[in-house]
Amino acid sequence: MSCKVLIGGGIGLCGSWLSRHLLDKNYKVVILDDLSESYIENLDSRAKFYLVDISDYKKVQQIFDIEKPDYVYGMQSHAAELLSHWMRIDCYKNNLLTELSLINACVNSNVKKIIGFSSMAIYGNQLAPFTEDMLPSPIDPYGEAKASLEKDHELAKIHYGLDFSIVRPHNFQGPFVNWLNIYRNFVGIAVRKALNNENILVYGDGLQTRAISDVKFLCEPLEKLLFTDLKVVNIGADKPYKIIEIAEIIKNIASKDGKNISIEHREPRHEVKHAYCDHQLAKDKLNFKDETDIEKLCYEIYCWAKTQPMRELKWADYEITKNLYSYWVK
Repeated sequence: MSCKVLIGGGIGLCGSWLSRHLLDKNYKVVILDDLSESYIENLDSRAKFYLVDISDYKKVQQIFDIEKPDYVYGMQSHAAELLSHWMRIDCYKNNLLTELSLINACVNSNVKKIIGFSSMAIYGNQLAPFTEDMLPSPIDPYGEAKASLEKDHELAKIHYGLDFSIVRPHNFQGPFVNWLNIYRNFVGIAVRKALNNENILVYGDGLQTRAISDVKFLCEPLEKLLFTDLKVVNIGADKPYKIIEIAEIIKNIASKDGKNISIEHREPRHEVKHAYCDHQLAKDKLNFKDETDIEKLCYEIYCWAKTQPMRELKWADYEITKNLYSYWVK
């Protein structure tokens, strides 16, 4: 391919994998990122990089005027869903306003299509597995921001003819994951604690179910979305696991590495108990194949994390401090 693709948030986990996939297929790749949820070491040197706050629509438009992308992926996000109760303004700024900047620039620059990244958080407490025809029913500001993001894409299509597809991904993990984040990515948090000889924290009884997804199986369907008329699609692993089961897997990996740690239960969080999706649409329309091996994936992340520097953990500058969980108190 000779066309140019711009990726918002292209140094995060999914963006890092997608950028490499597209570069290997000879796309020209431009990345926008503010490095608030990622590290510059994740950048592939073949991509052109702009350090920018994507919510600054004037700066984003200037970059679009220079680069003139054909297609855009809006992968930027502060995906700490549970933290969004205490970081409401930050949540809407980094999960909705950033997308509006990209949509504006796409309209002004006659971009062929934008792929927006939503979340299964929009489904809320509905009965899993979630299907694309379910109406949004989020239980937190993060889910509300993503539901608004989806609606704005529809409006931009109606008013300006901007073509779009919406991805509702869930629980993607792999090397390049932000394993130093305090607030999200259970696998990453558990790996970090294990490597530090700290007990793995499980919130509540650990019977919550999640389908942890291997990021390497995301890239091919994301590329196919550029050239299909599919509007909304779930993508992720098919098989859900209990959180306690995932904790045991990581504990066993650490034990074989000489770590002597336990699993520690702490107070439950306000979260959906059972959250995973149906992926038949992605399989039918995008030839999506999920081959996630949860034990292999956790081992790959553990081994990768051992090669990474142990940076200082970033605490959120809480907008609200009332009723914080004990493990989120500085």
